[in-house]
Amino acid sequence: MWYSLTKLTKELFNPIYCCTATLHNVRALLKLLAKKRKDLRLVVMSATLETQKFASYLNTPSIFQVSGRTFPIDVYTSAQPISDYIEATVDAILQIHFEEADGDILAFLPGQEDIEDVQ
Repeated sequence: MWYSLTKLTKELFNPIYCCTATLHNVRALLKLLAKKRKDLRLVVMSATLETQKFASYLNTPSIFQVSGRTFPIDVYTSAQPISDYIEATVDAILQIHFEEADGDILAFLPGQEDIEDVQ
């Protein structure tokens, strides 16, 4: 059947946590593949993924976790919904850049086009 992807032996997914229709479909496909292909090894990378819940979704007990380095971070969020999140992201980055101490800024956006718009 088409979804067995017999030539595929390993696949790496990063990030898997985004909420887009495409990634919902990818997760569903991964579930089908994990059920059908016991030889398939999936590597899923995410700093925020709930590993037990995702492993349960895939019906697999195998979880290998690698702890990364942790650094102190400040999280900035909006209390209100924002209609133009691209502009709000740029404004927030500039505000942090000019008003806070030196450091790196990491902004999470839903898609590649959004990232390119912010750049």
